[in-house]
Amino acid sequence: EFGIADNLITTSENIFARQRTSYEINENHILNLAISPTYTSRKADDLLIDGPFDPALAQGTLFDLVTGLEYKLELFNKRLQNIAFFKNYRQNVRIESEDPSLDETQIEKRAVNNFGAGNGIRYNWSERFSTKLSYEYAIRLPRQDEIFGDGQLVTENLGLRPENSHNLNITFTYGSKAYARSNWQVQTNFFVRQIDDLILLLVDANEFGSFRNVWSATSTGVEFSGNVKNLLKGLTISANATYQDYRNTSDVGPFIRFRDDRIPNLPYLFTNGSGEYQFKNIINNEDSLSLFWNVRYVNSFFVGWESAGLEQFKAVVPDQTIHAVGLTYRLATTKLQNSLTIEVQNLTDAKVFDFFGVQRPGRAVFLKL
Repeated sequence: EFGIADNLITTSENIFARQRTSYEINENHILNLAISPTYTSRKADDLLIDGPFDPALAQGTLFDLVTGLEYKLELFNKRLQNIAFFKNYRQNVRIESEDPSLDETQIEKRAVNNFGAGNGIRYNWSERFSTKLSYEYAIRLPRQDEIFGDGQLVTENLGLRPENSHNLNITFTYGSKAYARSNWQVQTNFFVRQIDDLILLLVDANEFGSFRNVWSATSTGVEFSGNVKNLLKGLTISANATYQDYRNTSDVGPFIRFRDDRIPNLPYLFTNGSGEYQFKNIINNEDSLSLFWNVRYVNSFFVGWESAGLEQFKAVVPDQTIHAVGLTYRLATTKLQNSLTIEVQNLTDAKVFDFFGVQRPGRAVFLKL
């Protein structure tokens, strides 16, 4: 369908470890150290190529090492909590490939070393109301699929740079008293992100793409969430909504012509809600039956840059609303715990889509024991 026939086998191997060490100076002062190394090896083979040169045989390796040091402080009978942290991000990329014109192995490699830091402070003004303010200068290292591509429709980009951003959040939380009959909580979070070298998958007119760095972008938005437990005895409901204004702010480079456009292929408004009703002691004192319902809404968004081309000819991922319903039966004894869940996803069999308008499954029934 895409031109020259191939039969490509791509293999990735990942080795990772997570080490966390905590030292409690006293009950109000705690130090945490976390180390996370990850090694990825990627290779491919086109089975239809028998000759000495197979361009798919290029082998790539990726090594990430993220180290974080955190200091946690609690004061005023734990009403004030402050967490300060420092991170180091290291990444080494290496690709080996055969060059038939030189009859030798070509080696491309790159190493990056970045630092990040942040601080979060939370204060409980009362039993019911708290405020949290946080800032982080964060680094996002590119993943192996972003650097090496997929061997088919996404090409490699060894020069892909890490994404770095300034992130500011302020959160307000208000809830019920600890022993109220109905336990409820509402939360509002305002956020601002200033991103340099944003990593974005961009597709050309031939449907081939690559992950590239957009010079700079800004995201501002707000999130609302709330939940109520025991609104009626056994009934729990929750909902949340997010609006984000995610814009290209590049003033140099190839993306300057799309300045002030929304970042493509990303929704800017999405919400979801859920409800669950639980019956206890159906057959005996050790079982329960839960009926649940979930709904998710995503507003329509453009696949490409919104200012490129005429709107009536542009690819759009349409509005979509997805419902799911199901039930879970639990039976727990002192020695054995059992649960059975039956769930119907996309109950209305709506046409729903992922990024780039790739269609997702219609109505489906799942059984889990």
